[in-house]
Amino acid sequence: MKKVMVKFPKLGQYYFEFRKSQWNCPRELEKKQWKRFKAILNHAYNHCEIYHRKMRSMNLRPEDITSKRDLLKIPTVNKEELRKNYPSRSLANNFRLRDCFLARTSGSTGDPLHFAIDVDALLQKMVVNLRTCEMTNYHIGEKLIQVSPPTELGFNQSLFDKLLKRKYISPFEKDIKKSLNIMNKFKPAAVVGYTSFIKLLAETLLKDKKYNLPIKSIMTTSELLLIKTKEKIKEAFNADIFDQYGSVEFGRISGECLEHQGYHINSEIALVEFIKDGEHCSLDESGEILVTSLINRAEPFIRYEIGDLGKPLDYQCNCGRGLPLMGGLLGRLNDLLCSADGSFVIPERAYYIVRECDGIKEFQIVQKTNKNLSIKLVEDKPLSEQSKRTIIRQFKDYLGDVKVEIVIVKEIPREKGKHKHIKSLIQKKN
Repeated sequence: MKKVMVKFPKLGQYYFEFRKSQWNCPRELEKKQWKRFKAILNHAYNHCEIYHRKMRSMNLRPEDITSKRDLLKIPTVNKEELRKNYPSRSLANNFRLRDCFLARTSGSTGDPLHFAIDVDALLQKMVVNLRTCEMTNYHIGEKLIQVSPPTELGFNQSLFDKLLKRKYISPFEKDIKKSLNIMNKFKPAAVVGYTSFIKLLAETLLKDKKYNLPIKSIMTTSELLLIKTKEKIKEAFNADIFDQYGSVEFGRISGECLEHQGYHINSEIALVEFIKDGEHCSLDESGEILVTSLINRAEPFIRYEIGDLGKPLDYQCNCGRGLPLMGGLLGRLNDLLCSADGSFVIPERAYYIVRECDGIKEFQIVQKTNKNLSIKLVEDKPLSEQSKRTIIRQFKDYLGDVKVEIVIVKEIPREKGKHKHIKSLIQKKN
């Protein structure tokens, strides 16, 4: 990653601007979002070869897009396309790589994607990340533990972390007690980061009562938060749990507030669509998530196939924020399970079947064909044969005439610091 300098005055300007705008009425936020979208679409069309070619191939110009319904006319872009076209065709021709922050995804779902972020977009992304944290019990200036690889911003990185009172813990650390000792000494008010690693911290805490951690807020990111995991973390830390949704490409896309009525979409920096069968989902209907960055002019992301499944919600939160709401993630597109008849299904019911069975510490569902399913289980306590038969029967009711095998294992290795609940080796054809 290339290092750039943090412009603290501009950072402060964005901080106060975004703290205020979250309370605007929905109509005002929608108007601002659409204005930003039109600006980034014009910019991408005029300065990025990949988007210019895509739109020209559809005989489209930016002025043809006059409503959100028209978004469906714009071709989507995926990670593989951006990877192949980086940087010559994806970087805006009025930006230079050496003037940008160079980032990459973790590669947990394949080869990492390298991309550029302009400095102004980086500052807005940082501020919205902080705002999403402040939707919880956390307030800037309180000590914060961040469970993620540190972001290199320049020689004033340590100053920025010191101002935030932030300390990093690696999600790849094998010695969990070493991490807890760091936290015990630091005494953070909040923790934010990889869900599976925070779960490991919670499990160790439940076994070892010597740690004194007065934490009031846990913010989980980067992985699906299952109900049993949430309950375990809450019990161990005696803190409120707030799930957040985001990515390296966009930062925090959405997150829960104190009301826990859904995930507030940060609509000033991202336009989020939910697509099913080529159409926008109805409210409360599940579909594929597409995200457009409204701030990254160096390398625009227009209707980007982020690979996740979710749904828009049809109400406003009682907290009073005008930001729109989405439901919690339902999984990733490449986590879809395949039924015996060859149709793909969202894995929400699979999570329910496993979580309802007592004695399961961790699980991973592996599907090689539509006729074979392997369920790896790490036991909290020995499972009875009856419990195993119940799981197998429920999966057969769910997926049809599928051979289901239960495999008891001692551990399920994490990949890139994350725990993968479903590994499907079946390629879904669009």
